[in-house]
Amino acid sequence: MSNIDQNNFIAYLKFLESKYPQIKFSVEKLEALKKIDNQQISQYLQLVYEKFSLDKIMEENAFMKLKSDEELQKNLPVITPEIVEEVPKILPVIPVYETNSERSLQTFTPKPNINVEPKPSISIPKPSVKNVAPPNRTVSIDVAPKNNTFRNIFIILFLGVASYVIYEYYEYQKLGSAYALSNELLIRDSSKKDGNVLGSADLFGKNIDNNNVEIPTTSELKLYSNERQGGYYKVIVGDTPFISYLFNANAGYVYSKFFTTDKKEQDLYKAIFEPIKDDYYELKHLEFAYRAMIVNAIKNTPTMKGLVLKESCDVQPAMAKKMPLRIGQNQNKDRTAFHALVQLSDDNYYAIIANGFYNVSQINQIYLDGEPLTQQGKFTNKGKYFIWESCDKSITANSNGQPFDVFSTAVSVEETPANF
Repeated sequence: MSNIDQNNFIAYLKFLESKYPQIKFSVEKLEALKKIDNQQISQYLQLVYEKFSLDKIMEENAFMKLKSDEELQKNLPVITPEIVEEVPKILPVIPVYETNSERSLQTFTPKPNINVEPKPSISIPKPSVKNVAPPNRTVSIDVAPKNNTFRNIFIILFLGVASYVIYEYYEYQKLGSAYALSNELLIRDSSKKDGNVLGSADLFGKNIDNNNVEIPTTSELKLYSNERQGGYYKVIVGDTPFISYLFNANAGYVYSKFFTTDKKEQDLYKAIFEPIKDDYYELKHLEFAYRAMIVNAIKNTPTMKGLVLKESCDVQPAMAKKMPLRIGQNQNKDRTAFHALVQLSDDNYYAIIANGFYNVSQINQIYLDGEPLTQQGKFTNKGKYFIWESCDKSITANSNGQPFDVFSTAVSVEETPANF
């Protein structure tokens, strides 16, 4: 989440202008930029960062720190120290003489080679001043004001940081999540198709690597914003979502077509595809269009509500090549018509037809030799027709043309009568 909005956008541009000589904004440009909204501000700044190779987080944090320092200087209370008792000045002790002649005797230094007849010694008592000292006074200097100043600054800073964290957490709690509806969904570092891949998300939060080893991924990502950015959601990728949100770090982008912000919708997808969640070959080759149209058919057809997929059979390794599929798939060249052939938990097979928006227009039950097809098997798309083969390899049948809802058992050459 950017710290720059309509309230501080122009000030931020002037901050960049003062920091980097190559960045200049005319008065007319700044006046025009005052009229754009927060989403346009975010997009405009992204162009500035890319053009001048600036670090978004570093520049915005520097600006916000500068503004925080300015606010702190304006808002700090004036703290007046307590009155400190003045330390009395102690004057040096000066001997007091009774006559000027005695002072002269004390300060006069005879010059050499001059004979001066000494005067008779006159004994004059002197006041005893050696031990005279001013009365004792206790000088108290209160140093508390200095300590209080530091303490007050610390309290102000602490309260400011705490208030900011609490506010950000409140805003964070209002954000939703993006829930995966398919498998092998890429998370990129930008909303561009060539952005660097940061990770992946899967409907069931797991996938399998090239060595056929199951690895954990994620099925849910916290949003940076509840609003879509073009065709993407901006999400938090880090392990500590709130900390990442607080410091505007670890951002990623996912294609919104394959995600939902409705947890109940993801739960429906999970329930329907649960029986094949460990069949990675099937999931790897099951395009999202067919997932969506199967879910729409079950959700919107009263006689099919509550049904889910029939479990897998004859499971193949995830890296296998060109193997038959439990769900038959066919689409036209311009992707305006889709056909899915699928066996559901009532043991029946259904031919589902949908348009390019995955809206279902027709659902037909599939028959084999005039009877409902109920045996477990897999499909191979031959373009104009499908081949269906039972999982135990005992039966093979070919479909008619579209809508691929009638299959006939294939008769092998060996089974053909000799005199036919």
